[in-house]
Amino acid sequence: MSIFEIISNNQLISSLFAATIISTIGYCWTSFRNYRDSNRIYEFLSQSASDTNFVFRSTQAISARTKITENRIEELCSKHLNIRRNEKEKQSWQIIEQPYSSRIIVRKLLLQRVLPATLIAMFALTILTKLLTLGNQQIILPADELAKLSEEAYIENEWLFIKLYNGSTWTVQSITVEISRGKNGSPHNLERIYRLNCNSSPLTATECKTNAGFSLGKDERLFGKKISAEGQPG
Repeated sequence: MSIFEIISNNQLISSLFAATIISTIGYCWTSFRNYRDSNRIYEFLSQSASDTNFVFRSTQAISARTKITENRIEELCSKHLNIRRNEKEKQSWQIIEQPYSSRIIVRKLLLQRVLPATLIAMFALTILTKLLTLGNQQIILPADELAKLSEEAYIENEWLFIKLYNGSTWTVQSITVEISRGKNGSPHNLERIYRLNCNSSPLTATECKTNAGFSLGKDERLFGKKISAEGQPG
């Protein structure tokens, strides 16, 4: 089963996948807007510092020039590494010649960029892992497809072998068989039920084996009957 089919057929996975895509797009768009608007604010403050005698510029003045809302200017300036708030007049800003210490820069980058990106990446990885797990999950073959499997069982050195011909449209990954032994052409002693792993593509023959835990006595024959099979639809 393909990942696309898993997403399409599972409402929960579809919702989580959509949420991941929307979150990623939203994060990228927000990061772009923040970068663009922060540059506009920085360029205005830089130009103002070189062309005028203003040491600080008010949030209102910056907004009038850049067409960015005052609330957003305050948010972006407070996060910018090279813009400082006026301690006496909280709604005014200036470019600082000396940037923050390396410790503060690293901390700001971690909080503003690395941490959100890491959280989104972890969420996306969780969804992908879940999808791959579901993609490998075995499904019980329907009765009409199970009927298209033919099997032949035999014992060799206490190993049970199943020769399987897969006439179905499914990829068979395991088969469960009921094994009996008896004489005179009829079973009389039910040994046990075995589940054997295999990897049989549609319209192919394969052989799988498992430890039987017994060997045939003199003149005994082995009888096998399939009970169920699991795999992925073709």
